[in-house]
Amino acid sequence: ATFLILALAAITTPVTPAEEKKLVERDFYGCFLYRSADGKVWIAEPLVSLGMIGVMAGPRRYYLSPELAERMAPLVNDLAEPPENPFYWSWDLPPTAEPEAPVTLVRMETGSVVVEEEADEDGAGEISSFGRSKIHEVRSAKLICSESISAKWRKDWKSLNTTLGEIVTISLGAPGKEKSQNLTAAIERAIQLFNSMQAETVRESDRETARKVQPGADCVRLFQNRVEGSEPGNWGGTLREMIDTLQLETSNELPGPAKTCPKIELLAASEDRDAFLAKVGQSCSADSRYEGLIYSKSLGKTVFMWQVTNLTAEQFDALRLEAQAELDRRAEVAAKRDAEQPPAGDRSFELPEWGVVLREAGTERLAAIGALRGTEVKKLTGGGKETGLRAGDVILDYERVYDLVMRRFGNIERHWKKRVKWGGKLRVVRGDQIVELEVEGQKQ
Repeated sequence: ATFLILALAAITTPVTPAEEKKLVERDFYGCFLYRSADGKVWIAEPLVSLGMIGVMAGPRRYYLSPELAERMAPLVNDLAEPPENPFYWSWDLPPTAEPEAPVTLVRMETGSVVVEEEADEDGAGEISSFGRSKIHEVRSAKLICSESISAKWRKDWKSLNTTLGEIVTISLGAPGKEKSQNLTAAIERAIQLFNSMQAETVRESDRETARKVQPGADCVRLFQNRVEGSEPGNWGGTLREMIDTLQLETSNELPGPAKTCPKIELLAASEDRDAFLAKVGQSCSADSRYEGLIYSKSLGKTVFMWQVTNLTAEQFDALRLEAQAELDRRAEVAAKRDAEQPPAGDRSFELPEWGVVLREAGTERLAAIGALRGTEVKKLTGGGKETGLRAGDVILDYERVYDLVMRRFGNIERHWKKRVKWGGKLRVVRGDQIVELEVEGQKQ
């Protein structure tokens, strides 16, 4: 495959020499355009994370000049209720005025000028913890690519999100045949929804729309790929972990995880820019050319794949060294995390305050009781506070999908030492029963 970086001419609004010097450059990726009640076209950025609320960050800070708004009109979303507040909270991408209309996301490089600076009621110019709110008019924009997300995909996504929550709820019940059947049915539904989402491809008509707005631009599938991705914390990755843990037989299968692009590794190992682009062309999908690459301290911004071709040899070499430094940092973090884990084996640890030795429940035990995560009581040591725990109990230490996502990044021993201080309710699997225990926390 040939890896191409497109050099696109920016769509501009005439600016004076004085204004040109004041242009604030900013790259927007995965953002969407919408029209407010006053007719202005604003830029908003959806930040969506599994198990968490989505944040529409700063939708009232950047708007397009009238000339740019007219040129970008085919990519502007007609929302049912345009957000009016500086920070708009919503789980989903915002609903469109026409329920079956797609939501369009864009990636673009912009240049803007500050035209207004909002102040609070006291006139101090401070807005919450985010500081002064500067309103920018975008005078120059280079559309890199767009992404059209159909109403069907969004509906399936929302249903998948709900179904993952249902799987968690079912897994918290008592073991038994009925629980196993309910889990299997929920997993089947989740797989069907996931496969339906993955079947959505880029339409040629959407690609033509992007190119009419900006010759040379493309239409891609980046936001959707991220949601479906196999990495921890994505919807696809979480579903895969659930299937692997529960070990249930299903009539439908989940397709293998999509191939990811090792951009940082390839950058660190490349002698020069052309070698890097050649390696990416051989190892990565076409859409990877529109992804972010790395935050560069030397350049003071995140460098995107499409911008690599514009780097000088010195800039690329500095970027390559930063990539190696990032890999070294990741290795150091991983080593520290491994060092904090209990020794290899059953990874058990003692809580003398409760008189127990705990260990993370293994996959076989979790599959047997139909649980997604748990901490097993290996043995009682005597002494400590009476908790009601017994050897062989499995504590279900999660309540929501969010807990499963976040706990994988934590340390189980540290988690339970905090629980000793906090106390609270414990949901325990004992044989084929669910037992609720209440443990008093340490007095402060």
